[in-house]
Amino acid sequence: MTIQLEQRLLTVNEYQQMVAAGILDEDDRVELLNGQLIKMSPSGSKHAACVEKITAYLRHLLDNKTMIRSQNPIVLGHYSEPEPDIAVVLRKDNYYADHHPIPGEIYFLVEVSDTSLEKDRQVKSAIYAAAQIPEYWIVNLAKQEIEVYQLPEGDQYQSKQTYSKEDEIHLSDFNLKLSVKALLV
Repeated sequence: MTIQLEQRLLTVNEYQQMVAAGILDEDDRVELLNGQLIKMSPSGSKHAACVEKITAYLRHLLDNKTMIRSQNPIVLGHYSEPEPDIAVVLRKDNYYADHHPIPGEIYFLVEVSDTSLEKDRQVKSAIYAAAQIPEYWIVNLAKQEIEVYQLPEGDQYQSKQTYSKEDEIHLSDFNLKLSVKALLV
């Protein structure tokens, strides 16, 4: 017989208080997902290079229209404060000094995946869809592809397209086409 233990979930507010009090710091490498503290995967050199390359590329194309945040928190409801590799968000004069971006301020999110691929496809995708993030990309480093998820409904995206190096991704909000080859390392 398996005993089911009752869990006590952390709220975003409690998590932020733990950071402010010094209980958690950058060295802990955790994020709050569905009320649980989850260890973040370490970044290898290829992962880090890809995050930097995409960040630079998006800043070059979208800098006047958006802010590109790299590996910084966003707040999704009461129980999730993930740190996506890249968040393309509404431009704010105060650079979000008063709060982390929330769903209505987020255009799209990008996760670069090597060891975290299944977590990004299952856990983070469900959290992002439930928060109504309109578009979510997973950069699959192993296959050199980008998976683009759109049309959130409930905790799932209704549309998934996979793009290879020869393809272009259309950003309809900005009327731009991005070369997948220019995004990959």
